[in-house]
Amino acid sequence: MNMRWEATGHTEVNFTIPLATPPGKYLLRVEQIYRDLPSFNSSQFYLNCAQIEIVGDGIGKPGPLVKFPGAYDYFEPSLWPGYHDDLATYVAPGPPVWKG
Repeated sequence: MNMRWEATGHTEVNFTIPLATPPGKYLLRVEQIYRDLPSFNSSQFYLNCAQIEIVGDGIGKPGPLVKFPGAYDYFEPSLWPGYHDDLATYVAPGPPVWKG
């Protein structure tokens, strides 16, 4: 089996914070999921968090808000191997991302 992590060799993650994001302190969570063994869901979670502070005039209301654990469950299809092996159509587990 030839396995390659998409993040191998990367030292940073670039993203855009919506301009409507209200100022404040936030917890930024970055998560990778390794989906393995179709006969038994042994998906592995690799995550990292950072505290960030947003400054500006944003007046949006981010949501939906979730808590961890509990943002998604063990039976969410995207955690199981074979679900959308084509990453172009893969939908990450949990609620939709707020776009501002």
